[in-house]
Amino acid sequence: MIADVNSRRSIALANDKVASKAALKKAGVRVPETLMTIKGLSDIAIADFADLPESFVVKPNKGSKGLGIVVLHRQRAGTWKNGDDTWSKADLKEHLNRIFTGHYSNSGAHRDTAFLEELVTASSVFEEVGAHGLPDVRVICFEHKPIQAMLRLPTKLSGGKANLHRGAVGMAIDLETGRCTRAWHDNREVSENPATSETLIGFEIPKWPKVLEEAAKASRAIDLNYCGTDSIITAEDEVVTIEVNAFPGIEIQNVNKTGLRSLLPYRTT
Repeated sequence: MIADVNSRRSIALANDKVASKAALKKAGVRVPETLMTIKGLSDIAIADFADLPESFVVKPNKGSKGLGIVVLHRQRAGTWKNGDDTWSKADLKEHLNRIFTGHYSNSGAHRDTAFLEELVTASSVFEEVGAHGLPDVRVICFEHKPIQAMLRLPTKLSGGKANLHRGAVGMAIDLETGRCTRAWHDNREVSENPATSETLIGFEIPKWPKVLEEAAKASRAIDLNYCGTDSIITAEDEVVTIEVNAFPGIEIQNVNKTGLRSLLPYRTT
């Protein structure tokens, strides 16, 4: 179905995070600031990280499923914390080299680009449901209109990752109200955060009309008739789009207990 409604050009643009961020920014969609782009070994060799902010994110340009993404917090000059580990400049450059040589590439290519971007922090309202990490909102758009949504809630069980396969909770969101109507964790329905017991059902996503507006705008910017957009509601009360996916997966159907095909205005082959 995806190949029927999305052009190869648009799919390629979505898979190129640096290029898609530029397209989103040009269309007026708020995205995290890119701090540095690493395109080759020479860039790695001469890279000076002294002017980077206290915290930042390292990403592969053509990665998927969160692989290769690292969040670093400055510990002292030339060293950073990555979870419980301490990274030196050499460790950071080694990770950049792994990205450059295609270790995390979703296309199987032997070369990729790495980029460093600002670390976006989530609104404190997500503490009400026990967020442990950075929660994001996935919105599925068809013909640039939202048709299904969920909140991916990172927990202590997921190690702070907003990935359902790693233990995050999927929270179905009613498109009209922005409220959670159902929650899904470890292939079963839940009503509370499995790690900290906060009630999930009824939780209301802040800035909900803006979330839907930005999702539709992002799908138009990348020119995808079917896609999933991922956004964060920040501590500054902004909606920031972190990614547009041409192949957003089907987990959202389990979370909502509703097949996507039934939501389409007409059947696709």
